[in-house]
Amino acid sequence: MIFKLQQIKIIREQKASAELAKAKQQKLEAEQKLAECREELEQYMLWQQEEIKRRYQEIIGTKMQMNELSDFNHEISSYKIRQLELEQNIEQAQQALEHRNSALAQADLAYSDAQKQCQKYSELTRVESAKQQQLANLLEDQALDDFKVQPPVAIG
Repeated sequence: MIFKLQQIKIIREQKASAELAKAKQQKLEAEQKLAECREELEQYMLWQQEEIKRRYQEIIGTKMQMNELSDFNHEISSYKIRQLELEQNIEQAQQALEHRNSALAQADLAYSDAQKQCQKYSELTRVESAKQQQLANLLEDQALDDFKVQPPVAIG
């Protein structure tokens, strides 16, 4: 019975190990996603500064009608909206990373517990095997005693 339980504990440990590896990979992917989002925002901010500067240089000294000026301001505002979207992407990526860190901690705890259970049942199996070996040796000795030649007893 203990041997079957040990096999179950080994299978659980293997599953926990696989889950731990999966959680580590997902955390790595979340870190990469966060880095990509930050890089995208950084590049966009540089582009945005240059683009706004270029756009203002184009209109300096030119006469614009109100609707053209309104369109220009709307375009400039759209740059800021895009920046906010990228900042929200970073926040979402940070939250996803926190979630993955939490999942990794849980998987690590589950794996540690599975290892302890596996070690416990390994020790129990070792003890049970030793007991069974002792019993087998005792039975063997008893069987040998049954076959020993007894010296004749003098009746007298």
